[in-house]
Amino acid sequence: MRRAIIVLTILLALLAGGIWFGGEILAANRLKAEIEKRPDLAAASVAPLRAPPSLGVMIEAPRIGPGSPAIRADQVRLLVDPLAPLTLRLVLPDRLTLTLDGRDLGLTGQDLDAEIGFSPLHGRSVKRARMQGSNLALDGQPLARAADLQLDLNRLGFGSPRAARAAYRVMVRLDDLSPQALSPLVPALATLGTAISIEGEATLWLDAPFQPDDPQMPRLVGGQSAGMDLWLGGQALRVIGRITPDAAGLAEGQVAVYARDAGAVLDVLAAAGLLPDTARLLVEAGLSQLARAEIAPPFDHGPAMPPPAEGELRLLLTMADGRMSIGPVPIGPAPLLTAPPAPAAVLPVTGSVTGAVTGTVTSSAAGPNP
Repeated sequence: MRRAIIVLTILLALLAGGIWFGGEILAANRLKAEIEKRPDLAAASVAPLRAPPSLGVMIEAPRIGPGSPAIRADQVRLLVDPLAPLTLRLVLPDRLTLTLDGRDLGLTGQDLDAEIGFSPLHGRSVKRARMQGSNLALDGQPLARAADLQLDLNRLGFGSPRAARAAYRVMVRLDDLSPQALSPLVPALATLGTAISIEGEATLWLDAPFQPDDPQMPRLVGGQSAGMDLWLGGQALRVIGRITPDAAGLAEGQVAVYARDAGAVLDVLAAAGLLPDTARLLVEAGLSQLARAEIAPPFDHGPAMPPPAEGELRLLLTMADGRMSIGPVPIGPAPLLTAPPAPAAVLPVTGSVTGAVTGTVTSSAAGPNP
């Protein structure tokens, strides 16, 4: 009896090992085939990981993007949890290369990794994604002490924009984000002289869920937050509001900003290029009246905007008809939120789960619920 148990155990171990290594070979071959037929993807090699108990593949010199913009790395490991095969984990090196406008920028950090999970009931739409790291630097400049970004597919509830086909809850935490380090990407931030920390949740509405089989990025059709906390130097700000693009792609909606120092709010708006010097003078002249003004939102939907706390100011930014104002004071054009919608192209869908490793997304007419 004991001998039979030993033999059975050995046979089961051999079977498990064969399934394990065979699964790695299958995943590597499917991923390699997916990369070869996609012009926006490239890799020097894709091979089975061969590092039990981990199950996955090793990708040498991967590139995501057609050239500029693009993301490159020397080596990436893609791991699969055998008990949750629709969840993939990317183990990233300490350095990635971002190519923007023909310029290479090095993104470095510690504990860089990403995780992505799929919903099998909705065409393998991205159900959950998380990216995190610490001690980040961009092009040699300190970028952030820590970063943690998570997206979860959510239900399309009452009040979603009419064009929305997918909703993602976004949870973000950024510690000591440096505007100067981001200036190669957003030049206007170079004028902001202090680090920013952000923590909170928001909902993003898209015209399609993220999917792995299509390089077409879903179009943003709105965003809302019931409370996002920002720390700008020693000043704390809280942001509540809802914004959607109008027919021309310009922002439309209302955002309430709460702060004890309204000057910090104006600094942020000025650094983002939303508050010209002449408009700032008008706002500062009537700041006390603007901060005490009652809010009467002209829009049907949006989160509640409570009265300011003791010693706090509340400024309301309203965007409508292509213009933006603080209270009744116009300060300039509404920012461009997204490009006007264009006719959707019909793109082939391969149905390969391994395409998820690329981090690319697709446009879809379906509106999933997780």
